[in-house]
Amino acid sequence: MITIRSLNELTSTDLVNSNNLSVNLNNMKIGNQQITVIADSLKQCQNLNSLTIDLSLNQINGSAAIDLVSVLKENSNLTNLRLCLGQNQVCDQGASLIGQHIKEYPNLTNLILGLNNNKIGDQGTYHLISNLKQCERLSALELHLQYNQLGDQAVSSMMPQFKQCQNLEKLKLVLNNNQIKDFSVNYLVNQLSQSDKLKDLQIFLDSNWIGDQLAYKFVEGIKMCQNITHLILTLTYCKIGNDGAKQLASQLKLCQNLCNLILNLEYNYIKNEGAQCLGMELKQLKSLTHFKLGISSNEVEQEGAIQLITELRQCQSLSSLDLYISHVKINDNSAGAIAQILRQYPQLNSLTLGLAYCSIKQEGALAFAAELAQFQQLTALKLGFLCNRIGDLGAAAISNSIRSLVRLKILEVNFGNNLMSLSANLSFYRKLYKLKRLILVQVN
Repeated sequence: MITIRSLNELTSTDLVNSNNLSVNLNNMKIGNQQITVIADSLKQCQNLNSLTIDLSLNQINGSAAIDLVSVLKENSNLTNLRLCLGQNQVCDQGASLIGQHIKEYPNLTNLILGLNNNKIGDQGTYHLISNLKQCERLSALELHLQYNQLGDQAVSSMMPQFKQCQNLEKLKLVLNNNQIKDFSVNYLVNQLSQSDKLKDLQIFLDSNWIGDQLAYKFVEGIKMCQNITHLILTLTYCKIGNDGAKQLASQLKLCQNLCNLILNLEYNYIKNEGAQCLGMELKQLKSLTHFKLGISSNEVEQEGAIQLITELRQCQSLSSLDLYISHVKINDNSAGAIAQILRQYPQLNSLTLGLAYCSIKQEGALAFAAELAQFQQLTALKLGFLCNRIGDLGAAAISNSIRSLVRLKILEVNFGNNLMSLSANLSFYRKLYKLKRLILVQVN
């Protein structure tokens, strides 16, 4: 692969025979005139099958972007394209015409299109998608449209277009920080459920106007996507409470083909009852092997966190668990109880546990360490204990327990701001770095 990092390098490099090219020109004050130079350089690339162009954080408007994509359609070998135009000046007309040119790429199978932080609204989104649906070979599509001006009309009008992408197996939609609400959320997934080949669905709706009822309707559509095995759903800052969490989980449990699930519900209004229901429902996913759940910064207390972990223990196939429950006040007994329950997961070999800002003290750290030493099946461990009160003895105990895990290959720990002395800090990290069996050590 040839990597270009400046305009001078682009114009002086022979690209005639390149088939894999990456052009990284983000945040270089590039305007419309420089786009002509870039387009002229790319004209000589007649054998490209994979191209990345990152022009984020510049001063490019829609017309200039169109000049760029119109040149690329002359390359009949192009199958993989990543085009990043985030934080520029692309509006509705520009987005529409970008799609109009991309649809003429005859062999495109994988497309990543970054148009975040522009001025694109409902009309631009509709025309963009209606053009992209004509890429008949497209099997993987990522659209980054966060921080634009999308509303319900954009979402409800784009979805019928996606179901016409007959070969689409992977779809990633990043729609956070727009103005999406009302019925369009439900309509979005109901339309996607008609995409027979779709296996990998990733939808980011953070900081939209979702709420309890719409969260339920949204996932009610997902359950009809029978072939999905990999699902990412992020709904942070969406005003979801207990009812929304319960209804959401009750629908997700019906997706029995799910192997990988990432569910981010941080910064909502979920309490103990909602957390427990998440565990009770999601434990019924019999095929689930990898699960990542974020419920930090809700209204969950330590009892709710323990109930959640207890219920998930019944996921018999779960081998990898990432659990983020930061900003929950956890007493000394509960810290040990959390580790004790996690130790009973039958197939678990990879664990990420985020317990930042949980007021864990020295006794809690000692109880946690005593249980951690018995996780002998672990091969990967990530612990986030930022801003607790574990002190020197607590840190030393956890360090000793980590060192006793003979199968451990990957380790990441963050123990900053824990009332540890400088000498204890140095000793903690020095001992971990000496573990020669580790492939990766990252300590913060």
